Amino acid sequence: LDARAAAAARGSGGGGASWFDVFVAASLLACAEARVGWAVVECGLGGRRDSTNVLGAEVALLTSVELEHTEVLGDTLAAIAAEKAAIVAERGALLACVPPHLTPAVREEARRRRGGSVTQLPPSADRDADNVELARLALDELGRRGATAAADAASASASA
Repeated sequence: LDARAAAAARGSGGGGASWFDVFVAASLLACAEARVGWAVVECGLGGRRDSTNVLGAEVALLTSVELEHTEVLGDTLAAIAAEKAAIVAERGALLACVPPHLTPAVREEARRRRGGSVTQLPPSADRDADNVELARLALDELGRRGATAAADAASASASA
């Protein structure tokens, strides 16, 4: 936060960083210094304006869509779903647990962002079960893309 304050005093763009922006930057620096091969990173607001969007993640999960942060994300569920779907990176996979009536907004935004695929999981009455299923789908997708814990560990120790 000292760096943010110094940037604000100089009038540079970094002075407008939020606490979350600073936290994300510090977290990413710590991961880089620790040579982390892959990480699970939770978004703040989610979507196009989220600090974590700089990662360009191969796989992104959209766990729910609710009327939240409406001043930033939009004032309808469809607008919020589209904004949150904007977290998908180019050629990335988006795994979305959204009601079927929101799927078109999610798919259209992912297409606009040149996302590689969208997998839609209709939400059930059990959010914990939905999150477990999304995690399973994410691990399957990462496996299809060649990510394995053993390969990442071997790569990390070979570069150390």
